[in-house]
Order: sequence, then structure tokens, then C-alpha cells
Amino acid sequence: MSFSLEPKFDENTGLISIEGISMVIHCHFYNVFLLQAIETASYIDGKPILYKSAENSVKEQLQSYFTNKNVTDERERLLIGADMFKQFGFGLLDFSRISSSGGTVTSSSGHIALGWKKNFGERDEPVDTFACGFIAGVLEATYGKPIGHYKVEETECMVQGKDACKFEVSEK
Repeated sequence: MSFSLEPKFDENTGLISIEGISMVIHCHFYNVFLLQAIETASYIDGKPILYKSAENSVKEQLQSYFTNKNVTDERERLLIGADMFKQFGFGLLDFSRISSSGGTVTSSSGHIALGWKKNFGERDEPVDTFACGFIAGVLEATYGKPIGHYKVEETECMVQGKDACKFEVSEK
């Protein structure tokens, strides 16, 4: 089974939702310029906002999807999480080296990393805090863990000249 986008348009509000969560998907220009603004704002610590917003919405969407479609197999759930990332236009995620206690997730193509590189060039530190939160949400929904159970850190990124982004996952 793969994830199937089933957006619902509410004519009264003009909003689109997927699995009951309002969604807006933007191009890489919008996303990387928003990321740059959040990262450089001196009055807030923006990275936790990006991480938590992705983590919370993804976990809620996937929990609903798994329940509605009666998806119980953990490997199938991880494949659906990867399909969701891809269908939302965020890129590719490989969960093959992950378990309920952690591991490594890789991305050979990422919307944020490639968009950043195209607009701003390479940089020394990884850029995809959103993907970290997305991965955490997938894992928490897959393994039935509470929000905040996993720590996901991007340790290598295509904006650093790497071939892929690498995310290390551990339990907190």
C-alpha cells in the first residue's frame, strides 16, 4: 500500500486539508526564503518551530491515515511515510536503516536542500530542519510513540556538497 493524497477542499473556508489537517504546499523559492528569514531572525529560535510544526502535523496525519486504512505493519507504515514526503513534493526518504530505537534515514533528493543550494549556494551546516521534524512525525506515528520521543538530527546535507542528506535518529 502506498500513501494516496486525498485532499479535501472546503468551499466555505477556501482551505485544503489532508487527513483533517489544513495544508499549504509552496515552491522551493517560498520555502527557502522563509527558512532563511526564520533562521536569521535574532528575536526567535526558529529551528524548533520548523521541527515541531512538521513533527506534529505529520504524526497527526499519519495516525489518522493508518487508522482509516487499517495499516498496522511497521515497514508498510514507513513506506507510506516516505510516499507522503515524496507526494508532498519534499523529495525522497529512505527508512531502510531505521528501527523503533533509531538509526539512519537518508535523502538522495530534498526540496529544501536543493532549493537552498540553487538560491544561495553551498554552506557549512545542514539546512533541512523541516525534514528532521517530518521524520520524527513519521516514526512516532509508525511506532505509536508520543510527540517528542525521537531526536532527529541532520548530520550531512547536499548543501555541504554531499551526495545525500543523512539524518541520525535516536530516542530521547
